[in-house]
Amino acid sequence: MGALQVPETVDMQQDLEFPPCPVCHANEPEPLLEVRAASHASQNGPFWLTRCRRCSLVYLNPRPAEHISHRFYEDAYLPFVSSREDERVSLLERLYAAARRWNLRWKRRQIESLHPQKGRLLDVGCGTGEFLREMVQHGWQGKGVERDRQAVQFAIHRYRLKVYAGLVEDLPDVNEAFDVITLWHVLEHLYAPHKALQKIRDLLRPQGTLVIAVPNVESMDARFYGERWVALDVPRHLQHFSLKTLRHLCEMHGLQLVRWQNLPLDSLFNALMSEAQAMSGVRARWLAPLKLARAGVVAGAALTAGLFKTSATRFRGSTLLTFWKKSVAHHE
Repeated sequence: MGALQVPETVDMQQDLEFPPCPVCHANEPEPLLEVRAASHASQNGPFWLTRCRRCSLVYLNPRPAEHISHRFYEDAYLPFVSSREDERVSLLERLYAAARRWNLRWKRRQIESLHPQKGRLLDVGCGTGEFLREMVQHGWQGKGVERDRQAVQFAIHRYRLKVYAGLVEDLPDVNEAFDVITLWHVLEHLYAPHKALQKIRDLLRPQGTLVIAVPNVESMDARFYGERWVALDVPRHLQHFSLKTLRHLCEMHGLQLVRWQNLPLDSLFNALMSEAQAMSGVRARWLAPLKLARAGVVAGAALTAGLFKTSATRFRGSTLLTFWKKSVAHHE
């Protein structure tokens, strides 16, 4: 692939920026992959992913400037899946809702395996509050922070949750500390990951746990689908982590990795949605059963790969679900 190019439908002076590496700040990008934008951003595609020659992080470059990033979150499905709970829904939607409930319980149990004594929890990027609600209903003192103000209002009025509008780094400095802080598929969206992690570390109690889940750019499904991998989600996902690059980022903030694993349902979701994305615009609908079967095979391979931890820097599961503690060796 040649030199980086700029999509013709955006104003380079106002809409796009060419950032240094979001992790190590080096300005040594290596062109990696051209990616067609998802449907919500098709007017501004394609986009390009680069790999940092210094730390190996994969990141979007150029990327939309932060002041226009809200444009790519203005589709109905993103924050308001839950708003259809009281309406008549299809069988597929009911199955999705059941899978989501199972997933919420599974997440809670993973956290409670490390923190059987329930305490204070902060959910960063909490969306409409489904995970936060699950935790509060099972005895946790929970708060959330969410950028989308409509999602915040939904969480407050529908679920009676304590949710702040804005970014985690904008939270007021108060004498408040949390036993658990969670980021479920949030870190890949952040324009200032270092600033966010520093604030999170300050809010975390000495024996507290930070939970970070991000798509794994070195997963089996990512390698199979390439530019059609649904978790690339350009231009909303700004950086794409492997276990190595996520560790590098977190260790810069005095965080020590204590456990990592896969999110089971993400393997199936990524494969199904990647196949659906590949079928978009294809008229030969007789291929659908074959695509569905292939999705099952890829999901099974990714799920199996997620069971193995070959090293502390390489992991092939679909999602990096990681658990962190403050490092006692870290000095401010």
